Amino acid sequence: MDLLQDKFHEWKHEHFQLYDEDGNELNEVLEIEIDQTLHDFIENTSHEIYSNKILNRDSEIK
Repeated sequence: MDLLQDKFHEWKHEHFQLYDEDGNELNEVLEIEIDQTLHDFIENTSHEIYSNKILNRDSEIK
C-alpha cells in the first residue's frame, strides 16, 4: 500500500500544479479530490484483476 501511495503521489505532483516553487499550496481542493479518487478506487476495486495481470506478466517474462 505504501508503494502504491508513493507512486501515486509522484504521479500526482508530476501532472498537477498543486504547489508553487516555494512550496506554497495552490489548490488544496484539487489535491483533496485527487487523493479521494485514489482512496475510492482502492476501496471499490477488486485487487484480483490487477494482481492477476501482474502475475501473468511476470510468468510471461520468465
